[in-house]
Amino acid sequence: MGCGKTYLLNKIRHSHILELSNIDFFDLDDEIISSDCDYLDIESMVKARGWHYFRELEKNILLGLINNHNKNHMLISLGGGALNSSFLDYINERKNIKLIFLSTPFEVCWERIYLDNHRPLVKKGKLEVEKLYKNRLSFYHRAQFDIDVKEQSNISKIDDLLNLANS
Repeated sequence: MGCGKTYLLNKIRHSHILELSNIDFFDLDDEIISSDCDYLDIESMVKARGWHYFRELEKNILLGLINNHNKNHMLISLGGGALNSSFLDYINERKNIKLIFLSTPFEVCWERIYLDNHRPLVKKGKLEVEKLYKNRLSFYHRAQFDIDVKEQSNISKIDDLLNLANS
């Protein structure tokens, strides 16, 4: 929701294009859209099928990625709506999975997204989105690592991300 996860994922992914890497990169929203050929974007999917359909598909695809991955490492960009208490419990039971929260103040997130008409949540308005953001913070803060928005600009490859996460 505007914290910079897709931008950061693409920046790191790009740094690994020419390397033989044992890391797979996934943007959960892209995976969702590619799994259902009836829709070109999240907005049209949510409009046609509703949030419940989207969240169920999101959960199933995320669990599929986690449970069926056969390389050593993967980096998944997932939206804040994918996190809930039971999923966080599931993640925290697995020692090989780490969550990284990109800590970005709401005002910065809103500034990045408010003009994007293809984001279904933006249509709810700033107050509603801010309320949702605040409600989700308790889930976000259960991540093992927290990277401040000011530090995100220092990340250009996976090693930078891991070093920040481990500092």
